[in-house]
Amino acid sequence: MCPASEEISRMSVLDFVMDKDRSVVAESMRQVFSAGENSVEASLVAKNRTETPYLFHGKRLTFEGKLCLVGLGIDISERQRAEKLLLDSENKQRVLFEEAADANLLTLLFPRAQGLS
Repeated sequence: MCPASEEISRMSVLDFVMDKDRSVVAESMRQVFSAGENSVEASLVAKNRTETPYLFHGKRLTFEGKLCLVGLGIDISERQRAEKLLLDSENKQRVLFEEAADANLLTLLFPRAQGLS
Protein backbone atom coordinates (compact mmCIF):
# COMPACT_ATOMS: atom_id res chain seq x y z
CA MET A 1 0.00 0.00 0.00
CA CYS A 2 1.41 3.42 -0.92
CA PRO A 3 1.79 6.07 1.83
CA ALA A 4 -1.19 8.08 0.54
CA SER A 5 -3.41 4.99 0.58
CA GLU A 6 -2.36 4.20 4.16
CA GLU A 7 -3.13 7.76 5.24
CA ILE A 8 -6.53 7.73 3.52
CA SER A 9 -7.43 4.33 5.00
CA ARG A 10 -7.05 5.82 8.51
CA MET A 11 -9.27 8.82 7.73
CA SER A 12 -12.99 9.27 8.36
CA VAL A 13 -15.32 10.33 5.56
CA LEU A 14 -15.85 13.56 7.49
CA ASP A 15 -12.12 14.34 7.23
CA PHE A 16 -12.73 15.09 3.55
CA VAL A 17 -15.44 17.67 4.29
CA MET A 18 -14.97 21.31 5.33
CA ASP A 19 -15.40 21.85 9.08
CA LYS A 20 -18.45 24.08 8.52
CA ASP A 21 -20.25 21.24 6.69
CA ARG A 22 -19.37 18.27 8.90
CA SER A 23 -22.48 18.25 11.07
CA VAL A 24 -24.78 18.49 8.03
CA VAL A 25 -22.93 15.66 6.27
CA ALA A 26 -22.96 13.51 9.41
CA GLU A 27 -26.72 14.02 9.75
CA SER A 28 -27.20 13.18 6.07
CA MET A 29 -25.25 9.94 6.57
CA ARG A 30 -27.49 9.04 9.53
CA GLN A 31 -30.50 9.70 7.29
CA VAL A 32 -29.10 7.28 4.69
CA PHE A 33 -29.04 4.50 7.27
CA SER A 34 -32.50 5.32 8.65
CA ALA A 35 -34.38 6.28 5.45
CA GLY A 36 -32.40 4.38 2.81
CA GLU A 37 -30.95 7.33 0.90
CA ASN A 38 -30.25 11.04 1.14
CA SER A 39 -28.49 13.93 -0.59
CA VAL A 40 -26.56 16.91 0.72
CA GLU A 41 -24.51 19.78 -0.66
CA ALA A 42 -21.19 20.34 1.08
CA SER A 43 -17.63 21.38 0.30
CA LEU A 44 -14.99 18.74 -0.23
CA VAL A 45 -11.59 19.76 1.16
CA ALA A 46 -8.32 18.88 -0.53
CA LYS A 47 -5.08 18.20 1.29
CA ASN A 48 -3.96 21.78 0.51
CA ARG A 49 -7.21 23.01 2.20
CA THR A 50 -8.85 24.23 -1.03
CA GLU A 51 -12.57 23.56 -1.10
CA THR A 52 -14.83 22.44 -3.92
CA PRO A 53 -18.63 22.40 -3.65
CA TYR A 54 -20.19 18.97 -4.18
CA LEU A 55 -23.60 17.37 -4.27
CA PHE A 56 -23.31 14.09 -2.39
CA HIS A 57 -25.89 11.31 -2.67
CA GLY A 58 -25.79 8.24 -0.47
CA LYS A 59 -27.74 5.01 -0.53
CA ARG A 60 -27.95 2.23 2.04
CA LEU A 61 -27.17 -1.33 0.99
CA THR A 62 -26.20 -4.63 2.51
CA PHE A 63 -22.85 -6.03 1.44
CA GLU A 64 -21.59 -9.38 2.70
CA GLY A 65 -24.15 -9.23 5.47
CA LYS A 66 -23.12 -5.75 6.64
CA LEU A 67 -25.18 -2.59 6.35
CA CYS A 68 -23.19 -0.11 4.24
CA LEU A 69 -23.47 3.32 2.69
CA VAL A 70 -22.48 3.77 -0.92
CA GLY A 71 -22.08 7.32 -2.10
CA LEU A 72 -21.49 9.49 -5.12
CA GLY A 73 -20.25 13.06 -5.26
CA ILE A 74 -20.67 15.49 -8.14
CA ASP A 75 -18.65 18.71 -8.44
CA ILE A 76 -21.23 21.52 -8.61
CA SER A 77 -18.78 24.44 -9.01
CA GLU A 78 -20.03 25.32 -12.49
CA ARG A 79 -23.67 25.09 -11.44
CA GLN A 80 -23.04 27.42 -8.51
CA ARG A 81 -21.22 29.89 -10.77
CA ALA A 82 -24.14 29.83 -13.22
CA GLU A 83 -26.64 30.34 -10.37
CA LYS A 84 -24.67 33.36 -9.15
CA LEU A 85 -24.54 34.86 -12.66
CA LEU A 86 -28.28 34.32 -13.04
CA LEU A 87 -29.01 35.92 -9.67
CA ASP A 88 -26.78 38.91 -10.50
CA SER A 89 -28.55 39.31 -13.84
CA GLU A 90 -31.99 39.09 -12.19
CA ASN A 91 -30.97 41.75 -9.67
CA LYS A 92 -29.78 44.07 -12.45
CA GLN A 93 -33.05 43.54 -14.35
CA ARG A 94 -35.05 44.25 -11.18
CA VAL A 95 -33.19 47.53 -10.60
CA LEU A 96 -33.74 48.58 -14.22
CA PHE A 97 -37.44 47.74 -13.98
CA GLU A 98 -37.86 49.61 -10.68
CA GLU A 99 -36.02 52.66 -12.03
CA ALA A 100 -38.15 52.61 -15.19
CA ALA A 101 -41.31 52.30 -13.08
CA ASP A 102 -40.19 55.31 -10.98
CA ALA A 103 -39.57 57.35 -14.15
CA ASN A 104 -42.99 56.40 -15.54
CA LEU A 105 -44.67 57.37 -12.26
CA LEU A 106 -42.95 60.77 -12.30
CA THR A 107 -44.10 61.30 -15.90
CA LEU A 108 -47.67 60.49 -14.89
CA LEU A 109 -47.56 62.77 -11.85
CA PHE A 110 -45.83 65.70 -13.56
CA PRO A 111 -46.76 65.55 -17.26
CA ARG A 112 -45.83 69.19 -17.99
CA ALA A 113 -42.28 68.56 -16.73
CA GLN A 114 -41.57 66.30 -19.73
CA GLY A 115 -38.93 67.70 -22.00
CA LEU A 116 -37.78 70.29 -19.45
CA SER A 117 -34.23 70.07 -18.27
